Amino acid sequence: MTRSSLAALLALSTTFVQPAAASSSVPYHSDGFYMDFSRDCTAVATPKPGRKLQVTLVRIDIGPYYSNQAGIVLYRDAKCLHAVAAHTPQMTGLTVVPFNPALDLPVDGPLMARIWKPSVGLVFVDGYEIAP
Repeated sequence: MTRSSLAALLALSTTFVQPAAASSSVPYHSDGFYMDFSRDCTAVATPKPGRKLQVTLVRIDIGPYYSNQAGIVLYRDAKCLHAVAAHTPQMTGLTVVPFNPALDLPVDGPLMARIWKPSVGLVFVDGYEIAP
């Protein structure tokens, strides 16, 4: 192959390659949200207005007031009607709940949580905010 034919081939191949579109996803990391038994169903992650959240990981840090029957339920709607996960940790400390594939929440939709039985904890949510 000559230099001129190689140059022509490279010029031709670049006409079919389109640059990747800029991603509209932004990493989302919530602050630790304090939960205790006295709270009702509460938003633990909320996207910016007009965006939706894809949750990839929920970290639950259960505190010292732990009951062996304590647990947390995560919901994908503000009325806490549609549970997407329930977890009963075996001890105090950090528990990781992965979502693979990611949990898609509706536009402007929060991720809600409710703790049952006497316990306290912090809830952290990781994922991506995306344009609908």
